Amino acid sequence: MQSVKTQPQVVKESTDIIASISEALLPGETLLITSQSFTTSGITSQLVEELNGPVHVLDTVTSHPQLDFVEASYGQFRERGITNVVCLGGGSVIDVAKVIAGMLPGTTKTVTEVVKEKKALTAFSGRSIAIPTTSGTGAEVTAFATLWDKKSARKYSITCSKPDVVIFEPGLCLSLPRQTTLYAALDAISHAVESLWNVNRTPESEELAIKALQNLLSGLPEVLSDPNNRDARKQLQWGAWFAGSAINITKTAVAHAISYPLTLHYNIPHGLACSFTLRAILEDSGAAQLKIPEDIADNLINVLENLSLKDEMRRFVGWRNIVDDENFYLDPARSENFIFPVDTRWAKKIVLASP
Repeated sequence: MQSVKTQPQVVKESTDIIASISEALLPGETLLITSQSFTTSGITSQLVEELNGPVHVLDTVTSHPQLDFVEASYGQFRERGITNVVCLGGGSVIDVAKVIAGMLPGTTKTVTEVVKEKKALTAFSGRSIAIPTTSGTGAEVTAFATLWDKKSARKYSITCSKPDVVIFEPGLCLSLPRQTTLYAALDAISHAVESLWNVNRTPESEELAIKALQNLLSGLPEVLSDPNNRDARKQLQWGAWFAGSAINITKTAVAHAISYPLTLHYNIPHGLACSFTLRAILEDSGAAQLKIPEDIADNLINVLENLSLKDEMRRFVGWRNIVDDENFYLDPARSENFIFPVDTRWAKKIVLASP
């Protein structure tokens, strides 16, 4: 059993989630943030019954969490005196938990005000614990969270603290649908690759990204072939963590810049939207120019080819629809992290080369 300590975060594997959470809790009231699926399966009620102290539940988190939802949810719990925030779920659940935890010290501002002012959230004075159940965003190790606002067609990235404790239990991932597993892993792969072709790349981020890709490119085909393979699931969990650690240093780059309008306007799942262009970008610039090791690049292309991402994309939108859409744009906050200058015209060329 592995255990990694990275200040100020403890990361460990577990086969007894309740015992591991209980061990990490501080005395006081706990807010459990999760999604409806865990309530339906009975896991939420089990945690409420067996964890020490009062446990409040927010179990209505969905993918691409909306700003107004987080605002309303924070309003429910801001006066509760929460000491622990426990999040059980994928990246969306963890992002919501990080934002709410960062607001709980008692700011007089609303979530909307803080987000739009681009202010960093205050560090949570209690204990935050993440149990990731998908292996993708790396939200459990990043110091930022993503919220969406469909009303204004905006995506917001909020600076916040990462969870204090991360607990991996591969068994919680065994029942994930194939597409959920695939899109999450693609997100993690994109994170690792994006941190390599990045102006903010460091020796540390490079090492983390390579470890991530070694785990992800090995584990993903195994999991898709055998969803109950716990060892391969564990590879995906650590791969996502390493990839998240890498982008915590570098932030994401051009593949993510292309992805955001696709998710906002066509509801393309984020992991798919930020990964379907990876091969075209790699082939356009070349692995050597992008500073990606040749063996990693070859393995990446092989895995992406076998996944047939063009078929996945066609379920949502056609390529010509994307490049003809007047709302298509590059997010400069991300595209400027790419090691070469790029513009919207280049991005459209990449999209057309991606089928």
